[in-house]
Amino acid sequence: MSSVYVGRNLRKFESAPQFSGITRVVLQVSDELEYSAGTDTGRTLTAANPWGNQARAEDILAQVKGYAYQPYRATGAIVDAAAELGDAVSVNGVYSGVYALTRRYGGIQFADLNAPSDEEIDHEYPYKSQQERKITRQFRDVRASLKVQADRISAEVEDRTSAVNTLYGALTVQADRITQEVSERQGAVQSLNSALMLQSNQIEAKVSKTGGDNESFAYSILSDHCSMAANGNEVFRVDKNGASINGIIRATGGKIGGFDIQSNYLSYNGQTWGGTNTTGAYIGINGIQLGRNFKVDMQGNLTAASGTFTGNIYAGNIQYGGSAGYLSGSGLASHSVYGSQIGYNTISTAYTSGGINTSLGYADYANGVFNGWNTATWFKGTYVNCRYLTVNEEAVAPMKITFATPSGGSRSIWVLGRSIS
Repeated sequence: MSSVYVGRNLRKFESAPQFSGITRVVLQVSDELEYSAGTDTGRTLTAANPWGNQARAEDILAQVKGYAYQPYRATGAIVDAAAELGDAVSVNGVYSGVYALTRRYGGIQFADLNAPSDEEIDHEYPYKSQQERKITRQFRDVRASLKVQADRISAEVEDRTSAVNTLYGALTVQADRITQEVSERQGAVQSLNSALMLQSNQIEAKVSKTGGDNESFAYSILSDHCSMAANGNEVFRVDKNGASINGIIRATGGKIGGFDIQSNYLSYNGQTWGGTNTTGAYIGINGIQLGRNFKVDMQGNLTAASGTFTGNIYAGNIQYGGSAGYLSGSGLASHSVYGSQIGYNTISTAYTSGGINTSLGYADYANGVFNGWNTATWFKGTYVNCRYLTVNEEAVAPMKITFATPSGGSRSIWVLGRSIS
């Protein structure tokens, strides 16, 4: 900084009362830490200095203590062409500084010099009380720091837009890892955070939300696998054995094994519902179809060319015969068909063997003999139990005949006879 002399070589000069001298210096290290030297009897010089300490505040105060700012305006001044902003100036008996400089070139070089008055400086370079400065820094403050240590290099930037909203970014470089972090605090209870860590054998990243849904998503890449997690639970992993997923899979295209993923079904070898591919498969909203001769629809209807069942079959109705085929009796084991009823007109002699038909004929004839519509020409039996017999259309019944013996006794016998009344 140099000193410029103008004196009275000017067209117009205006000045304002001199400010109070500087009696206090404040060095702001952070929002929570500052160093102060001096008293509050005059003006306070405040400066942000992340490396500030008490000794440095005392040294600066010793250099600027008592300096009083002098506002002025000098129009049309003849000034050294080498003068520049920040130089000291002596003009019309006032000693101040060059804080605004406007040059006009012509036959003679003129300049307008300016040190803003109290009202202007408060507008362009506001002076605030200690309390006002602290409130302003709290609601709009950007702080950056760089630390170089033996084992790490750290860089941080914080932008506090209000008392509860803060943006923060940090980068840490160490011998074994590099860590990056970005966070945004929104209100008193909600924040967004993201972090990335790089190591020689691992890369990890995480994005999380605190407050509201409390959600998080993270991924990790190691030498033997890669994984992704949501809300602290692993949902996807890839390793040398393949991929595993713990959650929902949604896809409208692609392949799973040999199956093609269609809009609403899986298809093998281009098979569709009702398709005629001999080798193919369909699994979808209509049901399941394997080849062209086997399918099951959503109503449980099974269509198959043939089948083998090794367990029980439970059915409300079994139809066979005609176009539905036939039931072969050769596959029925002894006593394998049983039950208390045979449906009406379900068995006919047309479908039984000759021996069965002959026996059924004898049984039907005997039934007629005993019920009176058939006549037997010969009958043989070891024992007949009846109330009476009809002989030549005459009813005969058992009778008891008692007669006297020669010895004076009696004897009875039973005979068949007709009662004569």
